[in-house]
Amino acid sequence: MTGLMLTYQGEPMDSSPQALGELRRSDDAVENRSELHSRMREDGYLFLPGMLDREEVLAAHRTVVERLAAVEILDERYPAKAGIVKKDAHVSFMPELARDNPALDKVLYSGAMMEFYQFFLGGPVRHFDYTWFRAKTPGTATAPHYDIVFMGR
Repeated sequence: MTGLMLTYQGEPMDSSPQALGELRRSDDAVENRSELHSRMREDGYLFLPGMLDREEVLAAHRTVVERLAAVEILDERYPAKAGIVKKDAHVSFMPELARDNPALDKVLYSGAMMEFYQFFLGGPVRHFDYTWFRAKTPGTATAPHYDIVFMGR
């Protein structure tokens, strides 16, 4: 998809390598809890490419774009899997993309994702009962915020 530009609130973003930089991979330390904790403290994130099952992720993606297509938000000039919205579409949340979505639940709440967090946190883990799934169209943005009001309930 060449020619697509990153934007924030409708304004172009600098997407050059100098502006965005490169994420440090942590898949080399995925079995070393101490090193993962150290990298989390240093970087504030863990980049773990390949951790999730690709076919499961693609199945979840399909359900989301199928739901977007069903409400006629996607631009029909592109394959649905690209997830490109119509220029006049306006979406700011769409929680129904995650509701009753077994393929998405499988990626988020079982298998590699939960196993990783059990290892990383050193014990049993639990997820929230509600999946906060944001779908944003170009020109819309989520203002800086924190979710304690919603997730601390």
